[in-house]
Amino acid sequence: MNIQLVLAGHYTSCKETEKIWSVACLQHGIELEVLNLEKPDGEMLSLELNISSYPALIVNKIVKAVGNPDQDTANKIINKIVQENISGH
Repeated sequence: MNIQLVLAGHYTSCKETEKIWSVACLQHGIELEVLNLEKPDGEMLSLELNISSYPALIVNKIVKAVGNPDQDTANKIINKIVQENISGH
């Protein structure tokens, strides 16, 4: 399972969102790859997936969430992703 977070820059809200997603992933033992729209790898992924809202959480090349969740919401989303991955959906 490949989980990536694309941020729109080095804004305070993006850093806060990165921390929230990182904590949620860490609690499930998942590695989170953080990309930035201002860098070539983040820009390429954004173009490939036609992403227009940021921050964007991507799982196996599918956008699963956008925006700035609170910790509880992020935990629920990651838990659902993990369950889906285990069950093969």
